Amino acid sequence: MSIWIIAFTTVVLNSWGAYQVQNAIWANEAQVISGCITDHKTVKSNSREETFFVSGIKFKYNDYATKQYFFANREHETFIQNGQCVTIVYLSKYGNGILKIDKV
Repeated sequence: MSIWIIAFTTVVLNSWGAYQVQNAIWANEAQVISGCITDHKTVKSNSREETFFVSGIKFKYNDYATKQYFFANREHETFIQNGQCVTIVYLSKYGNGILKIDKV
């Protein structure tokens, strides 16, 4: 029975997080920044966490699950690398969670 409680709690928490992100978007809390990627680093463990800076703002995500935000599967090539210029739509209120990233 405890497995069902854990599963239910996980679903509720994930749904609540998605709800909060959706409300932040509707409230126009998303910010946009453009610049070139610097200090890109990868830390490998069970998943691969990546961090980088754009115009002095730190972003991070991993290739397994990044809550309700951006996801990049590293089994496929991405453009996230030092020197690549990008535009990022993100939520600073939620740890600079990336909503969208485009090459410039």
